[in-house]
Amino acid sequence: MPSGNYLKIILHPHDTEAGIGEMAIFTVNASGGSELAWQWQKRQEDSWQDVNGETSRILSFAAFAENHGNIYRCRVTCGNAEAVSASAELRIVPRIVSQSGSISGYIGDTAELSVVATGLPTLRYQWQYYRKETAEWMNCSGTGSKSASFPVEIADEINGRLFRCRVTDGDGNMICSASMILHAEGRPAIQLRSSAETEPVLHESDEESVEIIEVVSLEQRLENNPVRIGRTGEHKTQRIVIDCSAWEEIILNPTFTVMCDRDDEIYQAAQVEQDGYIVTWTISSTDLACPGIGYAQVVAIRGEFVKKSARFATVVEDNLK
Repeated sequence: MPSGNYLKIILHPHDTEAGIGEMAIFTVNASGGSELAWQWQKRQEDSWQDVNGETSRILSFAAFAENHGNIYRCRVTCGNAEAVSASAELRIVPRIVSQSGSISGYIGDTAELSVVATGLPTLRYQWQYYRKETAEWMNCSGTGSKSASFPVEIADEINGRLFRCRVTDGDGNMICSASMILHAEGRPAIQLRSSAETEPVLHESDEESVEIIEVVSLEQRLENNPVRIGRTGEHKTQRIVIDCSAWEEIILNPTFTVMCDRDDEIYQAAQVEQDGYIVTWTISSTDLACPGIGYAQVVAIRGEFVKKSARFATVVEDNLK
């Protein structure tokens, strides 16, 4: 039977850090016998108590706040021989579970930056921005700058600014989120153009007959100033040309479509063509089926990236039955 001189700990457990809900893992190894027995123990005040069921080389369990500061060791035996590992402490540290990514928004709007973190209570939050001039992170101030959600008023001077959140737990441990870029966009200078109406000759399909009737932001075209798209019963006699070139630096080579909301039915316009960032919506009989006020919205898509214009009002005039 091997003696204590032969039984030796060759791998001691190390202090371990884990976030709440993560697996805490301690490992031990020994030499000096072929039938080694393992028993993990936890320090309880001035004594060591066996951890029920933990009789292998590896101690693993889901960590929670109440496990913070626990100290473990492993008692190894082989017959009458015994060796005890060094002790190791478990520390619960803060973790960023999720966070908002980079955000784009219109100047004057509010962007909501947020993080979800775990750690020892009570968590403290401090939002920061990166000052390029001094290459350092500076604390933000104002409403929400010390909470998990931080509303930021979008302005041209903070376009491209980096933000992050520093989270500190009740034990003083600190972690920072990944940086988030805030992109400030001007309201798209989207132009509405409509072909001149000449009845009954349909010259509207001729590119040279297109007359620019106005240049206006889509968001200004609401119920009191809708875009006239035709009369019920007409088909392909009217075109709406929308210039989306303001989005060139936001989304590269997208596919455009026009979504319509008329008589509580949402559908995709059937006749939409594009030339680069110029979108031509040819009004079909489907678009003119129901008289009255409706709505439309330009949508640009590239892979998982989706960009939408402001919703604008449209009107279909009734016709003789």
